[in-house]
Amino acid sequence: MARISEIHIASKYGAVDSAAVVDGEAGNAHLLREVVRNSNRLAVRGGPLFVQGWDASTDGSEANVKGARGGYAPYGEWTPILPGALLVPKPPYVNKVTLRALIHVSGTAAGGGNQLSSFLRLDTSMTEGSLNRFDTERANVVEVQSDGATLGTGTNNGWQMVTLEDVPVRRGTDFEPIWLWLMGDPNTGALMSTATFGGRNTGTVNGITPAALFETQIMYDSGAAWNGPASGGSVLGVDDGFGGHVVEFVDSASSLPVYTSGKILSVERLNSTGTTADAISFAAPDMPQTLVQQIIQTGATYNIYSALQYRLASVAVYAQDAEVIG
Repeated sequence: MARISEIHIASKYGAVDSAAVVDGEAGNAHLLREVVRNSNRLAVRGGPLFVQGWDASTDGSEANVKGARGGYAPYGEWTPILPGALLVPKPPYVNKVTLRALIHVSGTAAGGGNQLSSFLRLDTSMTEGSLNRFDTERANVVEVQSDGATLGTGTNNGWQMVTLEDVPVRRGTDFEPIWLWLMGDPNTGALMSTATFGGRNTGTVNGITPAALFETQIMYDSGAAWNGPASGGSVLGVDDGFGGHVVEFVDSASSLPVYTSGKILSVERLNSTGTTADAISFAAPDMPQTLVQQIIQTGATYNIYSALQYRLASVAVYAQDAEVIG
């Protein structure tokens, strides 16, 4: 039995005959309670709050897809998918929502083998919490497995419908802010193909030049020999879709990251000769000079990872029916 202070909601709508309620005439307490419970049921019913669709054609040529929503799933970094926060209307008594997304994630680990993962994250005013790169076990995060194929090629060009239920929203409000983020798996060992781009996919950092001296930061490895523009081979930052690889800096002893990973923009020649390159420029927040010195003195390690590609066909957020009381 519901307490008098609780909101009474009918479990089914239409339990009261319309002839029993006459406009302008009195009614007994039971009848009036049923009228209120029916009205409250309509107020707490769920339904679509936000729906967005994009071009999902499979013509095999990603460059020719107009209006598509896709790109690279950044390694270990939450990137916004929606221009949020979006403020969406909702019934005031609803306190949970469901996310449904039709998505395709492509790519495989270097040399083939294991499929890779990416993550979708729905934030609301009630989820709270930081965008920590390793925070993938939260209730408002859903994992998406790649299909092991190159986007737009092969027969495994499959789409997945992923569902994330019971994401909390604030009860008693008519609107709810939502954010949608995407991240590539920070624990995936998808190292760059050295056969394609030359050089190394992991090594010791010999130097880092801050962005104060150049337009971007530059990492130097005297022993690396990445393909240069004149080498005739594939070049990082150019032949990988301008964002297909990222560089990560980790402590050589613990293997824990010491700084934010950055998208590789180009290869550079500092001391190398011939057609090879011994440095890469990358996009990341400018590294403090004290950290640069620490990385060089401790012989920190860098890793170069291949980024996953993704395509979104649709994203929808649905309000779930509120809890029935009484």
